[in-house]
Amino acid sequence: MVYDAAVIAAAIEDAEGFRVDAMPISPDEIFRLRRRAAAGGAESLHRERRHAGRPAS
Repeated sequence: MVYDAAVIAAAIEDAEGFRVDAMPISPDEIFRLRRRAAAGGAESLHRERRHAGRPAS
């Protein structure tokens, strides 16, 4: 059985690049997490993108 909240949290994590650690999550909480991630207060979950033929910078 897959729980709806876990699926929603995973989708937010994939799209936004930061971990959702509490549910339920509100739009205000997503905004707060975005600001914290932008300020460097949260580790990004997105891998560094590499282009073929060029080293990662």
